Amino acid sequence: MQSYSKYLLIGLLAFSSTTEPAAAKPNKFFRSLWEWFTSPNEDLDSAYIFQPTTLWTVSLEDDLSRTGALYKTHGHLENLAHPSGSYDYLWDVKMQSEYSNVLGAYVSLGDISLGWGTEVGTKSAESNNNQYFSFLDAGYGLSFRYNSIYNPLQSTLYNYTTGFQRQIGSRELSHFKSIIINAYYALNQNRYAYNAAYDGSYLQRRSCGSVLLMAKYAYGDLKLPKNDTEFITFCDGDYRYSTHQLSVGPGYGYNWVLFHRDPVNSKTKGLRNLTFNATVAPMLTLINRLNSYSGEYDVTGTVFHETDKFSTAQKMHFNVFARAAANYTVGRYSINAMFDFNRFTIHNEGVTASTEEISSFKSNCRFYDWMVSVMLNVRF
Repeated sequence: MQSYSKYLLIGLLAFSSTTEPAAAKPNKFFRSLWEWFTSPNEDLDSAYIFQPTTLWTVSLEDDLSRTGALYKTHGHLENLAHPSGSYDYLWDVKMQSEYSNVLGAYVSLGDISLGWGTEVGTKSAESNNNQYFSFLDAGYGLSFRYNSIYNPLQSTLYNYTTGFQRQIGSRELSHFKSIIINAYYALNQNRYAYNAAYDGSYLQRRSCGSVLLMAKYAYGDLKLPKNDTEFITFCDGDYRYSTHQLSVGPGYGYNWVLFHRDPVNSKTKGLRNLTFNATVAPMLTLINRLNSYSGEYDVTGTVFHETDKFSTAQKMHFNVFARAAANYTVGRYSINAMFDFNRFTIHNEGVTASTEEISSFKSNCRFYDWMVSVMLNVRF
C-alpha cells in the first residue's frame, strides 16, 4: 500500500485544489506530508553521508536461504515397575528445509520500500513466498518480512547413550511461517548511514561506525503434515510448534568506504561508491513463549485428532543478530550483496509422570534462518 503513496497524495492534492477555500487546511497538510516524504535529510553531516536526490528506486533481488531447527534434550527415565530398566538419555535432533531460491521485486519511494518474492528456477521448495515492507532512514528505521514455505523436512536423530542413529525424511509438505520485524537507532546517526551498504538510498562518503540500539520481534510457526504418521509419531504426537519472541540490545555497525566520488553537474552522473558493512548485535530476549500442539491417531492409525495445546513462557536469554553487506554504486545504478543471520533459542525443562514411569528432562532448541542475497537497484 505504501508504494502507492505518491499517487494517492497527488490525487488528493489535485482534488483539493478544485474545491472551495475551506479545503485549504487539508491541502496544506498533504503538501507538508509530501514534502516530508521527498525532502532530503538536513540533519546529516554532508562530510560523511551523501543522499541521492532521486525519489524512486526499482530493485530486483535474488535470495538463497535456509531455515531449520536444532533440538537437544537430555534427562532420566525411571521405570517404576523395573528399576533396572531405568536409564539416562541424550537426543540430538536436526530438522531443516532444503535450500530455497527466491526472486523478488521492490519499489521504493524515498525511505519507504515495498516488495514481494517467490520461488523460481529449479524448485528446492514446493513454494516459498515472502512480503517485505521497510522504512529505513540513515539513523533509524524498521523492516518487516513475512515468509511462507511449503517444503519436506529432513531430520537426523541421535541417541548418544545407546549409539542409536536414524535419518527421517518426510515426503509430505510441512508449512513454515515466519514474521521478523527489526528496528534500529544509530547513536551516531548524523555521520553513520546504517543502510548505506544495503539499499543505496544513502551513501557513506567516509568510513564511520556507530553504536546501535536494536529491537527484534520474531514469530515462527512450523506445522507438520498430519498424514505423515512416522514423523508425527517421532515427535511424540506434536504436529505444530509456534514461538513469539521480543529481543532488545545494543549492537555495533561499521561502514568501510573504499572509494567515493560525488556526481558532476547532475543528480547521478559520475557518482561512484564502494562500501562494506558489518553489524553484530547480541540481544536479550525479554518475551519468549513457545506453543506446542499435539494429537493422536485413531485405532486405524490413519485419522488424526487434535487434542492438546501446551504453552510455556521461557526464561530470558541471549540471541544473536548479524549481517554483512557490500554496495557498489555507479551513477543511478547500484548492486548490493548481503548476508543476514537470525538465531533464536528456546529452553525447556520439566517432569512427566505416569503410573509406569517418571521422566525428567532439559531441552534446548535453536531455530535459525539465514539468507544470502544480491540486489540490483535503479534510481529515477
